[in-house]
Amino acid sequence: WVKAALCFPLAGAHCPGGVRNRTHGCLAMARTRCCRTACYLIAKAYFIGCLCQFVAFLNLDNWVWEPDATCQGVAQPVNRSGVRVLVHGMAKTGTKSMAKALHHLGYATYHSEDFFTNVWTGIADEHWRRPENGGCRRFGGMCPWSANKSEAGLVVLNHTAPERLAKEISRCGVEAMAFDGIDHLWWPIYEASPDAKVVSMSWRTYKEYRKSRDEFSWQLLTVYWFYGMLVGSQTLLPYNAVIIPLLEHVSGGEMSRWLTTGQPAPTLAFEGPARKYFRQAVGWRRWYLHMIGGLEVWYNTQAEYEAFFEDARRRIPPERFFEWDMRRHTMKDLCNFLGITQHPECQVPGTLPKVPNLLYIERLAPLSTLALVPLYVFLHFLNWQLLNFCCGVCNCCPCFFESRRRRAKVE
Repeated sequence: WVKAALCFPLAGAHCPGGVRNRTHGCLAMARTRCCRTACYLIAKAYFIGCLCQFVAFLNLDNWVWEPDATCQGVAQPVNRSGVRVLVHGMAKTGTKSMAKALHHLGYATYHSEDFFTNVWTGIADEHWRRPENGGCRRFGGMCPWSANKSEAGLVVLNHTAPERLAKEISRCGVEAMAFDGIDHLWWPIYEASPDAKVVSMSWRTYKEYRKSRDEFSWQLLTVYWFYGMLVGSQTLLPYNAVIIPLLEHVSGGEMSRWLTTGQPAPTLAFEGPARKYFRQAVGWRRWYLHMIGGLEVWYNTQAEYEAFFEDARRRIPPERFFEWDMRRHTMKDLCNFLGITQHPECQVPGTLPKVPNLLYIERLAPLSTLALVPLYVFLHFLNWQLLNFCCGVCNCCPCFFESRRRRAKVE
C-alpha cells in the first residue's frame, strides 16, 4: 500500500533529466506503469484477504491451538439458569442499549455473541462429537454439521435437554441476557429462569424495524467482510500455535480465565489485546457458524412481528413483564421495575444512549484493537511473501504472483 501511495508522486523519477514532459511521453508512460502496479497490488491484497477468510471458515488448524475449555462455575439447582433479567426483542429494537444499561446496573450480561462463544459452542461440540451424530473429532477440519449449517443450531437445540441448557448458562454466571440472534432459545431459557423479569423491546412499529434492519444488514456484511480480511491474516498458516500460547503467558492467563469463568463479556466490558486476539481467532467457529445455524428468526411480515410480542404479553405474568419504549423510558424506570434502589446509575437523566452497532466490541476497547493491527499486518506480509515464493517455485499463476524479475523483463 505504501508503494502504491508513493508511486504517482515519484512516477517521473525514472525519466531522463530535462525531458520529464508530456511531449516525450516519458511521464505519461511512467504513470501508466504506476497505475498498473497499484491495481496489481490492490487486487493481490484482496485475493490474499479472501483466501484467509476461506481458510478461517474451514477451521483447519483450530485443533492445534484452541483450548477445549468451558465455564467451570457452580451450577444452579436443576433447570435453573440463574438469569434474573431477560431482554425480549429481536435485532434492531434496542437490545444492545438495554444490555449495556443492565451491565451498568451490575448485572453480568450476555449478548448473543457471548452466548455463542461461551455457552453454545460447548453444547454443540459435545452433540456433534457423539458417534450417533457423526463423531466429529477435535482434529480434521470442519465438523459434519457445517455441511448443513442452516439448520445445525436447531438440530442441537432439539437434542438438548432444558436442564443441560440451564446448567451451562448458570456455570458462566450469566445474570441478564439479550436474545437477538438466538430467538429460538427465548422460551427454553425463559422456562429455565422462573424468577426472571422480562423487558420487552416492543416500542418500534414493524415499518421502523424493517427499515432499520435492512439498512443495517448490508452495512454489517460489508464492514465485517473487510475487517475480517485484516484479522484473518492469522489463519492462512497455524501461526496461532505459537502466538496464542505466547499471548496467554504474557497476559497472565487472560484467555483461560475468560473461558472458564465466562466473564467479563467482551460485548459490554473492556478486553485486553490477548483476549481480543483469541476471540477474533475463534470468531468463525464459535460465533459466525452458529449465527447462521438457524437459531435466529427473521420477521418478514407485520403479522409475524406483532405476533412475536403478543405471544409474550399473553404468556408472561404482568408483574414480571415491562414493555420498554426507547423514546421515553429512563434508567429510573428500569430501576423501579427491577427493584433497584440506591444505585447511582438510577439517577442518570434522559433516555438510554444509543450503542454503536458496527465494530462495537472493537470500539469499546480501541487501544487493544489498534495494538493488534501491526501484528495482523506483519502476518499478511508473511502470507504475501509465502505465496510469492510458492508461485515462483512451482512456476504457476505467472500473471498474479509473477516475480519482480519477470515483470521487469516483460516491461
